[in-house]
Amino acid sequence: MDSPSGDSPPKSRAEVRHEKTPNFNARYKITHTKEYPNYFFGEIECHLYDKQGNLLLNDRGEPILNGGSATLVGPNIILTAAHVLYNQEKRCEAKVTDEDFCFYPGKCGRESYGKFKVVNFYYPQEYKRDEHYPSAHDWALLYLEDKVVDTIHKDNNDQAERKGDLPKWFELVTHNDAFLQGRVINVVGYPEEYPHDLYAVTGAIKELTSSLIYYELDTSPGQSGGAVWAEMNGRKCLIGVHQGGHPEEKTKLNLATRWTSEKHKKYRAFLRKASAEEENGTYHASSECHEHRKFHRNGKCHDKECNSKVKRAVDKRQDKDKARKKVKEPGKGKEPKKDRGQRKYREHKQENEGQQLSAKRSSSSSSDLSDISDISDISDISEISEISDSD
Repeated sequence: MDSPSGDSPPKSRAEVRHEKTPNFNARYKITHTKEYPNYFFGEIECHLYDKQGNLLLNDRGEPILNGGSATLVGPNIILTAAHVLYNQEKRCEAKVTDEDFCFYPGKCGRESYGKFKVVNFYYPQEYKRDEHYPSAHDWALLYLEDKVVDTIHKDNNDQAERKGDLPKWFELVTHNDAFLQGRVINVVGYPEEYPHDLYAVTGAIKELTSSLIYYELDTSPGQSGGAVWAEMNGRKCLIGVHQGGHPEEKTKLNLATRWTSEKHKKYRAFLRKASAEEENGTYHASSECHEHRKFHRNGKCHDKECNSKVKRAVDKRQDKDKARKKVKEPGKGKEPKKDRGQRKYREHKQENEGQQLSAKRSSSSSSDLSDISDISDISDISEISEISDSD
């Protein structure tokens, strides 16, 4: 794939995906990428790094700009293939500190809705250990710094009147084999032989397993991570992520990672985790290097812009903590349950101690009180009162 500037950087060819074109390239170009649902599709680009933080280079010593296709499945969540972010052969991975790690929604030639920085990502760790192809774990979720839906609906003036009736992102669904078998699907992505252009192909599902979808439709490198979607009851639903071609050379099938209920649970968990990390100022993925997370904890990230965002997020969190811990004035608001319990315990203890002390005093001085009552009479009291009045 080409870079946004129009230059053609070296491309990663480390992983062979056996892409096939059985129908002699029956794909068609999508030119109206600002129409529903085409603006949900986009290109993703990134560099890959080894464990020591060194860039993955080609034979000429030039950095390789890896990439693929992706689909918007949340306000700022995109879905792609794991092998776009992680090279199993070289053991290299994308990093969110890479300024070129971005998503370009609605890409058509040199035009798109803009450049959206990836600040967090997730893919199953089983994919790193899974050396077999195809893999049931070849899928990934990416969290963007800004909400793509805001930009899309702001710029889409031609559909302004119908925005309220249109989905804000692609819907993810799961269905049983009987429902999906033979269903007509669309495979969408950015083939590397057509730089920056969105292509699609339509056909029927040929085979299904619990984790994969097979189809005899044309694909090529660059479409990895692209959407496999179908129309169901008038809704456009994503059912898989394009992965590559069938490993057997004799067959003409290509395949996708099937979207399942287990994957959907991980999607929801990642969305909650990434949102919390963004609010707390920890923007980086769990697979990111420990050293960079140390920079963030110490407020010494080498990326000034990133560090300033972390500082703002931390300050915001501290303000919330101070507001929660602030002691309320008497008579204003409800007393905290813990403080109320401790106060009642102290009052009860003091009351018991007072009762025991008064009982002890009353028992020890009962005889003295009886003597006083015997010698006391009303006349003496009246005399004392008269004297005090005369004084």
